[in-house]
Amino acid sequence: MENLILLTQDDLHKIIEATVTRTLEIQGKKQSTTEGFLDRREVARLLKISLPTLWDLMKKGAIPYSKIGRRVLFKPSDVEKFVENHHK
Repeated sequence: MENLILLTQDDLHKIIEATVTRTLEIQGKKQSTTEGFLDRREVARLLKISLPTLWDLMKKGAIPYSKIGRRVLFKPSDVEKFVENHHK
């Protein structure tokens, strides 16, 4: 036999609000670890190059990058240095 739980509209609203708030907090913590970094697509777009070209530059060590888990991230300052050194 199933248990029946009765909630007021106000109780349901509080539960939803708490769940959404907690979810946003968790997402904010995940984003803060990579905040200020650029991903591969952003860097390729900024440099106006393809992803395979970016990959070649990464393999050659021409542009520094970091890996966090499976993500490849770039410091904006490293991208700026690359542009300054290679596009004179």
